[in-house]
Amino acid sequence: MKKSVLFLMLCVCLSSFIPLAAETAITKIEAANTESFKDNEPLMQGLKAYQQEDWNTALFFLRKALAKPENQNQETWYVLCMAELFAEDYSSAIKDCSTFIAKYPKSKYIPEVTYHFNRALFNTGKYTEAINGFYDFCKKWSNHELYSSALFWIGESLYQSYKFEDSKSFFQEIITLYPDSPKYVEAVFRVELLEQRQREEKLLYLLRVTGEEYLSAREEYERKLRQYENEENLLDRDQARIVAQTNTELTTQLSDVNTKLSELENENAELRKTAEDALLAVRAALGSASKEPVNIGGQSDYDILMKKAEQLQKLLHSEAAGYR
Repeated sequence: MKKSVLFLMLCVCLSSFIPLAAETAITKIEAANTESFKDNEPLMQGLKAYQQEDWNTALFFLRKALAKPENQNQETWYVLCMAELFAEDYSSAIKDCSTFIAKYPKSKYIPEVTYHFNRALFNTGKYTEAINGFYDFCKKWSNHELYSSALFWIGESLYQSYKFEDSKSFFQEIITLYPDSPKYVEAVFRVELLEQRQREEKLLYLLRVTGEEYLSAREEYERKLRQYENEENLLDRDQARIVAQTNTELTTQLSDVNTKLSELENENAELRKTAEDALLAVRAALGSASKEPVNIGGQSDYDILMKKAEQLQKLLHSEAAGYR
């Protein structure tokens, strides 16, 4: 029978988690022949596990089912690719999506399979390949319901490649032109995140510039301070040298003064002795040997000496006149 129990069960398997294209694929999956239910049990178990979101179990039975020629159809392959994506088995998804595209190039599921193939590339970190793939998708199927989602994944691939300004334009396009897109909320979040990042980068830039200016000003201040200290040290050394030189000169001058003073004192002593001797000679000559002590240093003795000298001189002059 064409419509078997399997077909009826698949119609019940639809859930909100399964994409519309997958729902369509599942509803079209039916037994490839009129064999018994037992012969199609791997396919039945795989689809049941898919409906229960038990992805690993679904993969096990779907792969087992595809080993049978009667289950080799585009719907079963498509559901397998979707199960691999949900199970995050991206390497297998890339491989099986490539197989699907090669086996069914004219399938109506080609846009969806191509889209999910590029999703798998994105999730394996192959951002450049994903960008190119989503670009091709947008060129070929500009009216497809997944078009805005493809734009989002281009932006997300650019974002993950640190091309933030380029990615922002794609998110902004979704917000502006596709407000009903399933990626609208995520696009808004990304734009807000990028704007926050820009504000943080601007703040970090200002902090870095301010910090650099502060460090530059501090270095300049320390350089001038060291220069001033060096100049001050040089000035101190020059002043110390001048003071030392002046001190040496003053010491020499003081020594000279002390020498001259000593010489003057010696001369004064000699003059005093000579004066005393002269006074004694004058007294002897006048025949008035006085018993008083000689005090040359006093003003009275000097006056007396001078008067007596004058008298002696007069006497000598008078005697000389008598002899004429």
